[in-house]
Amino acid sequence: MLTLLRNLLRSKIALLIIGLLIVAMASFGITDIFAPNLGSSLVAVGNRTVEANDVERDADSYLNRLSDSGTYLTKQDLAEGGQLQAILDQLVSRNLLAAYLQDQGIATSEEELIAYIRQLPIFRNAVTQGFSQDAYLRFLNDRRQSESEFRQDLSDDLTFSMVNSAFSSALRPPAGVSELLTIFDNEERRIAYMLIMPEDLPEPVAEPTEEELRAFFDERSGQMLQPERRAFSVIAVRPDDFTHQVEVSEEEIAAQFQAQESRFRAATSRTFERIVFANEANALRALGSLLGGEDEQTIISSNGGNVIPPQTATEGGIANPEISDLVFGTPENVWTGPVELPSGQSALIRVTDITLGELTPLEEVSATLRAEIVEYKAEQMYEDSFDLIDDAVGSGGSLDEISEMIGSPVHSYAPVDDTGRTRDGTVLRGLTAIDGALEFGFQLFPDETSFREDAGLVQYIIRLDDTVPSYLPDFDEMRDEIAAVVYQQNVQTALSELSDGIVSRLNESSFLSQEAEALGLEVARPPVAIRRDSGAQIGFPDAAMVRIFSAELDHGFVVPLQRGVFIGVVESIDIPTAEELTSLMASTNSGLTQLLASEFDGALFGMAQDNISFRQNDAAISAYFEQYQAQQ
Repeated sequence: MLTLLRNLLRSKIALLIIGLLIVAMASFGITDIFAPNLGSSLVAVGNRTVEANDVERDADSYLNRLSDSGTYLTKQDLAEGGQLQAILDQLVSRNLLAAYLQDQGIATSEEELIAYIRQLPIFRNAVTQGFSQDAYLRFLNDRRQSESEFRQDLSDDLTFSMVNSAFSSALRPPAGVSELLTIFDNEERRIAYMLIMPEDLPEPVAEPTEEELRAFFDERSGQMLQPERRAFSVIAVRPDDFTHQVEVSEEEIAAQFQAQESRFRAATSRTFERIVFANEANALRALGSLLGGEDEQTIISSNGGNVIPPQTATEGGIANPEISDLVFGTPENVWTGPVELPSGQSALIRVTDITLGELTPLEEVSATLRAEIVEYKAEQMYEDSFDLIDDAVGSGGSLDEISEMIGSPVHSYAPVDDTGRTRDGTVLRGLTAIDGALEFGFQLFPDETSFREDAGLVQYIIRLDDTVPSYLPDFDEMRDEIAAVVYQQNVQTALSELSDGIVSRLNESSFLSQEAEALGLEVARPPVAIRRDSGAQIGFPDAAMVRIFSAELDHGFVVPLQRGVFIGVVESIDIPTAEELTSLMASTNSGLTQLLASEFDGALFGMAQDNISFRQNDAAISAYFEQYQAQQ
């Protein structure tokens, strides 16, 4: 489809249609662009360039969004993770498409751009509600972007939006496709079903014969190779190994309570007053005079200040984070600031009263403090034990002697493979829970004991006790395992033959209730009609949903389960009425329109790639990324 659309867009008629659609929605003009030299630019796209500053600005914006959500990364992290390269790629793609549209005479007009900028709320004066040149320039300064760069970016955004709107308004999915998809999505079925487990089989499955077991072994003996397994002994030391050694006095608890008093006190409230000035310069001039002890009323009057009535709030109760930081981070009766208000004005702040919240009694938090002190001291003892462990290992003593010296037991583990499983498939969690211990153990020589290894909150010493080489077991060793596998295969065969027979009879003249009664089972029905997206709601696996909506009316179907089979019959199929279909198709049309618009976007971008020149400054790009590479 993408190739077809790209061929379509090559025609002059298609471009004429696009242009007419956009003109019908807004006025457009052609922006003059002068072809730049590549110079220090990272990339040249047509007569546009992508500069290092462009990547920096978008990267800063991305990092700010991450920090707002609680994720803190650096540009070095972005470079190492490939996100910085992705930002550069996005800028190239954006300029490629914008350059192609301009070549076709499709661009936002100067009048449209100016009108859009002047109506943006971020640039309005808080008092007059008109356009504020000061707010506009502050915005550009904060973004570290020139006015021409900002206007170009915004013009491109508006152009892309208009093109997408034009596509969406012009595209109409075929009525037949939309109707068919709506019916598909909203079809409802009611079913009856029963579950047949191995114990429900009419005849018990016989145990496999020796001949069957021998044949199975002979066919698959090459698949029964046992991996090398190793037996280990381990001493593992953790912080909680020292908690029983920690002693905490009442004096320590009282001292911690006093040191963390603010933690156990209800929210403190602060009363503060503000003086609002027209701009930061006036606020700074007034702040110097206030701190110098000059008369407040004279200062306020001479600098055009406006006194706001006092306000009382608790921490977290002030919406503006900068004001909150000043109110709860400065001493009482000291003027501070200025802080910029959403209106663009600046304010000075002074806390006039501090009311402490109620203090929780020591008796109510004593147990919590004791547990925290124990945890802290145990952690300290754990870290102090590293030298003792190293000395014990360095003494050359046996693992038992080391255990006695450091007071930690030796844990011995049966032979396991490199996934931590024994011969019977049991996973030894005590061993696999120590990060890296198993991998390290498989690097040891026979009877070798490691030094102290750091696994985060576990320090461990591991010794290789025994190695069981890889081998091919004989029939006698594998007989019981083979018998269990062959028996399960026979059970599944019996269930399959039974279910095939039932479905065959259901499709002829039998009823599910008759088949269930013959097996002593009950027929069940979901309480609601089933749609294709109902599986999770009613607890049916995806395989069952596929079979339910593949079966014909009054026909049976089978879904194999892990232990049994699911046999059902479709009892009814309901599709939307003509009236319902009309209302439901609106949502379907919207989804199809978006899909078609996306396809047109892809085709348009392909045309841009074919028609716009692209030059890459490898040296400049390498130099840019090298500044964020970690030093080895």
